[in-house]
Amino acid sequence: MAEAVPEQNTELTPEDDARKSQLEEAIDWAIADMPERRGEVFTLCFLEEFTYREAAETLDVSRKTVENHMGLALKDIRSALKSFKN
Repeated sequence: MAEAVPEQNTELTPEDDARKSQLEEAIDWAIADMPERRGEVFTLCFLEEFTYREAAETLDVSRKTVENHMGLALKDIRSALKSFKN
């Protein structure tokens, strides 16, 4: 007999909505502050879910260049979102 999965409350409170908006804004600002190519790579790979190979082909750069940009972009995002840690 399978166990019942407890229901999860998926409704956002006004505070959750505000925090979500702040988080989205912080991410947008972090991307805008990145050097242009790094922001392009991050947008393609993280937001548009391109593979590193696809992003490299799209931007006409090597896969290793994409990897390097993503590493730096993730550092930038982590730094920008430090205030959102619980």
